[in-house]
Amino acid sequence: MIQLPGKNYLFALIIIAVIPTTIFLLLFLREEKPLEILIMNKNVSSPSRIENKTAFGIINQNRIVRSNKKTYNRKKDYYGFFPLRPRRSKEFHFREIDSDAVDSLANHYDMAWFIDTYSTSMDNWHGDSRNTDTSANHGGLTLSDYLFLEKMINRNKLVIAEFNFFASPTSETIREKTEELTGVYWSGWTGMYYDNLDFTINEYLPLRIVEAYRSQSGGNWSYTGSGIILAHENGSVLVLENETHLDIEVPLITTTAGKAKKYGVIEKVHYPYRFDISYTADTMDVISYYELSVNEKGERLLKSNNIPSRFPAVIGNPNQGNFFYHGGSFSNYDLPVLAGMLRSTRSLDFLFYNDNVESRSKFLWKYYNPFVSAVISNYYISLSESAGKAK
Repeated sequence: MIQLPGKNYLFALIIIAVIPTTIFLLLFLREEKPLEILIMNKNVSSPSRIENKTAFGIINQNRIVRSNKKTYNRKKDYYGFFPLRPRRSKEFHFREIDSDAVDSLANHYDMAWFIDTYSTSMDNWHGDSRNTDTSANHGGLTLSDYLFLEKMINRNKLVIAEFNFFASPTSETIREKTEELTGVYWSGWTGMYYDNLDFTINEYLPLRIVEAYRSQSGGNWSYTGSGIILAHENGSVLVLENETHLDIEVPLITTTAGKAKKYGVIEKVHYPYRFDISYTADTMDVISYYELSVNEKGERLLKSNNIPSRFPAVIGNPNQGNFFYHGGSFSNYDLPVLAGMLRSTRSLDFLFYNDNVESRSKFLWKYYNPFVSAVISNYYISLSESAGKAK
C-alpha cells in the first residue's frame, strides 16, 4: 500500500512553491521605470559576464527598463570589455565611448554607472590570477570617458562610480582632472582582506604582492593568519595581520543613524573585500566610513605611512546630489538570479546572508543593494516630478 504524504509535508511543499511564485508575480506587476543608463565595466573576464550580475540584478529588481521598455541585459547592455567564445580563441570586443559621440551620449543617457574601469588582464581572462604579468586591454578612464563624465555631472545627472575609478591604468592627467571634477581624491593606497595570508595555500593572494613586500623589506613573507594587505601605487606593501595588528580582522563600514535611515542601510557591516583609501573636498559629503580596527601596533604601522584607520567608504555631493563614489569593489559579487527576484521582499533577506565576517553576503543585502536602490529610486522620482512640472 502506497502511503500518502502527511499534511505537514504537503503544506511545506505548497509554501515552497507558492511563496517564490507570488513574489515573482508581485515583482513583475510593479510599475516599470524607463531610465537610460550607460553602464561601464572594463574588467570582465568571462563570456558569462559574472562581473555584471549584481549591478544588472539591482536594475532589474527595481523594474528599471530601457526607454524601449526592454529589460537590461548584462551580456550586451554595457560599455567595456567583451570576451568572446570560445574562450581559448582569446578573441574579444571592446565597446568604448567615441570622442565624437560624447554630446549625443550625454543627451541620451539619464544616468551613468562606472562599475569597474581597471582593465581585463590577459592572465585574469585566461584563468591565471597569480601570474605577475599585468598586461591589460583598454583599461582606465580615457579622455572621452572623462568628457562624458563631465557633461553628465554638469547636467546634474546621476553618476555612480566604483573601485579603481582613479587608479592605474588611468593616466595621471586624466586622474587629476577627474579628481578635480568630482571632489574625490585617491591617496594611492588600495586594500584587500584575505582570510589566509599564507600564499602557499591561498591561491587568490597575488604573488606580485608577496614579491614586492620581500623586495622592500629584505625579508621573508611569514604571515599565516587572516588580515588586510595595503598596496600603494609606488609598489609599497603593508600587512595588517589579525591579532598582531588588528582587533577585528575585517574592515567595517559604518554609517550614522540619520544617513542609515535615509538610505535604508544598516549602521555597521563587515566588508571583507577590495577597497581604496580616498579623501574628499569640503564640497562633498561622506555618507559612510571604513574603519580598520587596529591595535596599538597596527596604529603605529599606519601612522608611519600616513594612513588613517578611518576613511571614506561612500561619498556623495550635497550640492548637486547626483554624484556618488563607492570606494570599494562593491558590485563584484555573483548574485543568484532567484535571490535577485526575492530581494523585492525584504522580509526574506535572511535567506541570503549570514553573519560570517568572511562573507560579503550581508554587505550586499543590508547595505549595497538598498543603498543603490534608494539612490536610483530617489533620482527617478525627481526626474518624474521635473517632467510633470514641465508639462
